Amino acid sequence: MASKITSKGLKRTALSVALGMCFASSVVLAQSSVGSIFGNTKSGATVTIDNPSTGLHRELTADSSGRFSFPQLAPGSYKVTADGVTRDVTVRVGTGTSVNLAPASATADLGTVTVVGSKTVNPIDVSSVESTSVFTQEQIQALPVGRDISEVALLAPGTVRGDTGLGAGNLASFGGASVAENGYYINGFDVTDLRKLLSFANLPFDAIAEQQVKTGGYGAEYGRSLGGVIGLVTKSGSNEWHGGVSVYYTPDSLRSNGKDVTGYIYDPADPTGIAIIADGPSGGFRSANHATNLDYNIYASGPIMKDHLFFFALLEGQNNTSDIYTRNNSFGSTNKKPNGMLKLDWHITDNHILELTAITNRQKTDTLTYTNTGDFSTHHDGTGDPSTFESGGEVYIAKYTGYLTDNFTLSALYGEVRNLTGRLTTANQAATLCPAVYKPPGLTYAGCWDPNQFTVVDPFAPDNTDHRKAGRLDVEWVLGDHTI
Repeated sequence: MASKITSKGLKRTALSVALGMCFASSVVLAQSSVGSIFGNTKSGATVTIDNPSTGLHRELTADSSGRFSFPQLAPGSYKVTADGVTRDVTVRVGTGTSVNLAPASATADLGTVTVVGSKTVNPIDVSSVESTSVFTQEQIQALPVGRDISEVALLAPGTVRGDTGLGAGNLASFGGASVAENGYYINGFDVTDLRKLLSFANLPFDAIAEQQVKTGGYGAEYGRSLGGVIGLVTKSGSNEWHGGVSVYYTPDSLRSNGKDVTGYIYDPADPTGIAIIADGPSGGFRSANHATNLDYNIYASGPIMKDHLFFFALLEGQNNTSDIYTRNNSFGSTNKKPNGMLKLDWHITDNHILELTAITNRQKTDTLTYTNTGDFSTHHDGTGDPSTFESGGEVYIAKYTGYLTDNFTLSALYGEVRNLTGRLTTANQAATLCPAVYKPPGLTYAGCWDPNQFTVVDPFAPDNTDHRKAGRLDVEWVLGDHTI
């Protein structure tokens, strides 16, 4: 059946496209680590923005309709000025902030209106269709949640705690999607584990400046994500010197005791295959478990060259211990591996900015495995079998932003992730923890696990390391009412 487009429908479609172009030219955000300022003022007026913390100064000329846009801005506080009118504006990650600097009508006399309000957790960006929540470090510290980005993400609407049965640990589920369908970014660089999609490269919690949680409506640049997106922006230095020390201590004495659960054990010697009731709390022996966590940070930030070169450095130490008891064995584990982050921001000029980020998040857990002299022992028996489990790695990110003209902005990013997905070292052997892989035809075995026992047996297996190199180039060109 042939279709017919009426003149009225065509005009409505053209208006929709025009409005879409207008909104797009205001808040085109190619990466998850920046924000923007847009608005309107007098036609042809000179608009300036200043960041008092870093000395950044930019200016441009509003178009014939009085519209202006400053894309690719680092989160922070700015002063926007045009035609003698100044506004204080806060830029948040992944959102656009609208500013009205248009002169008041000569015939309008509205008197004086004073509005007083408190800080908002998540200001709404009405120019974007994304469902986004943004949390600053100050808000995160004030919220009664665990010191983990997944705990913060659970504050966003439409999120629940994911299924830990997948071996994913503490990950969030967005809108009913699997925990393996999320995307994770640090300073605009994708740090999602592409092997299993069930983990990501982390960074010290106190090095986070802002955390953005996208639960829907985001664009194609996050195409590998069907659930949600978590974007982290690290802290940066400024013209002011800052430093400090923090300690977080969770003693075992303040933890509640675990509950024992009586369960069933399948008897492989029983030809009927009937499960038998076991003596003791075989469903879960937890009452004897202990854990103590100690984390301590030292950080410093400031200018290396005022108004041009800044640094932020943080070292995170830890001393986390745990004792876990089962029916026949017990395990005593310790993790003392320090982590850290270094961020350098170089404002070569007001129009050319270079950012360098280096993160180490290696984990090394030393474990002693004991064999009980009796069932359900509440203490470690014997001397213990030593083993070490290593994971984590390093993240390196370099980003250049160039405001080449009032209407042409270029951003280039390159990053590397070296992630050790798991390596177990025991007294007798060293090998990797690899998935079991079978390839067609005939499902020929191709993994590094023992296909018969599924235990670590190969002392010559390669280091289980993933090394990703990735880059992206974003160009924004504003041509009147149109943006490319």
